[in-house]
Amino acid sequence: MQEIAGGAYAVTTHFGPYSKLGDTYAALCGQWAPNSGYGIRSAPCFEMYLTDPENTAPEDLVTDVYLPLEDYRHDQA
Repeated sequence: MQEIAGGAYAVTTHFGPYSKLGDTYAALCGQWAPNSGYGIRSAPCFEMYLTDPENTAPEDLVTDVYLPLEDYRHDQA
């Protein structure tokens, strides 16, 4: 078992095969985060698998992706 650190996380939902998760991470980390006013905290990202790959077609898989955040907006006040 692993304990997940508390704090703020950005969450997005990935629809489709696990092989395309990199595209979701690229959009979240490379596009959304730099424009959000938040920094990425030094903690692991994690995924929650909302469908079972044993009985779900790859194109129908649903996965939530969690990105740990630091709130830099408070530093600017």
